Amino acid sequence: MTSLFFALLAAAGTPAAPAFEVSGSVALAGEDTLDVRVDLANHGGDSGAVAMVGELAGRYDEATVTAIDAGGTGSAHLRFPRDVGRPGMYPVVLRLDYAPRVAPAGGAVPASRRAFLLLSLGASASPAVRLTAPEVPLADRVLLPVTLQSTDAAAHRVRLRVLGPRGLNAERARDEVDVPATGRVIVEVPLLRGSVPRGSRQGVLMVAETLDGELARTSTAVTTVEVEPEPAWLPSLRLPLVLVGLLLLLTAGVIEWRHLRPARGAPAEPAP
Repeated sequence: MTSLFFALLAAAGTPAAPAFEVSGSVALAGEDTLDVRVDLANHGGDSGAVAMVGELAGRYDEATVTAIDAGGTGSAHLRFPRDVGRPGMYPVVLRLDYAPRVAPAGGAVPASRRAFLLLSLGASASPAVRLTAPEVPLADRVLLPVTLQSTDAAAHRVRLRVLGPRGLNAERARDEVDVPATGRVIVEVPLLRGSVPRGSRQGVLMVAETLDGELARTSTAVTTVEVEPEPAWLPSLRLPLVLVGLLLLLTAGVIEWRHLRPARGAPAEPAP
């Protein structure tokens, strides 16, 4: 068992917003429990409390880090069962939910970010596949093309997960993918916009874990989703408004014509 590797937090925000760098360590808490310490270094603005959800090999734990000043640090402990099956490299997938300590004018929008730590249990193992994905724009739904390629010229079967922050979800929780020994395979993962703010940049974490072989081998990558701004409603209503205006003018003309027609067609009264 080794210490946790440095973790990259997929995030983007304004300079005044909190921005966390994630690292950690691991120790035994009894014979059957792993104690994972998650350290947060805040390189952005003052943060309120950080709610943390962690997952390791299908097991979950939660913790809260108290408010962290700009330039400060904070830590929390997550506990998981020690028995994860095969030896090898495992991801500790994290979701961090937080908000600035002082709400800006107009109110604070709670932020949510994904992060990860890599934990070596029993043996070290290099990644079996390489993951890449482009940045994509998102209105309400978009297909994220994830490319997988073997790193050791051997075929692998992997479990692929695409994880967004709160309010940005993959339509499928996971995909099992056969990666050939040579060449590439592309999996299109649907992403759905929920509560993430329009006009924001959101980090997406991709994790691939091998299902074959004696060692667990993990690959990770991050990409960015550009959430499009709220579409302008006046241009989309321009044509309907013009048609409604023409219809009103036509209706007014018909009413006026019906009003004048009896007066023009009525017989003249005889002279006395």
